[in-house]
Amino acid sequence: MEIFWLIVKITMGLYIATTTILLLSARLKKNSATGNLILDPNSWHFRFIHPFLVRNYDTNSIIIHRDTIHFKEKYLLSDGLCGYSFQFFLSLYIFWPILILLSCAKTILYAPFTILFGYYPIANLESMTNAFGCPSPLAVDFGKIPLPEIKGHRIFPIYVLLPSAYIVCWLVFPTQAVVLTILIVSTATLFGLVVVVDKFTNRLKNTENENVSLVKEWVSAKHKKVCPKLEIR
Repeated sequence: MEIFWLIVKITMGLYIATTTILLLSARLKKNSATGNLILDPNSWHFRFIHPFLVRNYDTNSIIIHRDTIHFKEKYLLSDGLCGYSFQFFLSLYIFWPILILLSCAKTILYAPFTILFGYYPIANLESMTNAFGCPSPLAVDFGKIPLPEIKGHRIFPIYVLLPSAYIVCWLVFPTQAVVLTILIVSTATLFGLVVVVDKFTNRLKNTENENVSLVKEWVSAKHKKVCPKLEIR
């Protein structure tokens, strides 16, 4: 445990030292005629801070390219240099460290479950800002793991691990394995009965064929509460 906290302290120290050097190395251009400072959107510090800047979208910022509508981002920098510097300081020492720790935590938590189904989590900033149309700090993107296939069907790791765990359970915990087996069989039987009853009910309700069953027609009439007329031919 002491080694763990030592590694944490060393990592934090290196991060603070690196970010301090970056903070001191940030540069801006100056307009000699007006005395205003020029912020280059391609500068590294702007790219570093731009995810946390407030944006303003209006009708004048619409760009149509190949029948696709884009919005030109306009950043609200009404506070000038002071506000920008403060946001840059916060992004260096607070925002980005939190995002990095959150991304690591999500990857560690999601990976054991997603890998079972052939995917791996991608905890990037885009996934958090574009999750189902609204920002979500817990959202991630997913990448597809190359897996062997049989007739076009991917062989997920869970197909191998689940039966293996069941066999190990029988060998190590036979009593619990019997209870688990009863639960699985009971659940599968109940599910199968529900499916059979649903299909049978749908067949009884479907009376559009020329040759139909008397029982089916009677059930359908009771369901629709309308009794069809009988003809003698």
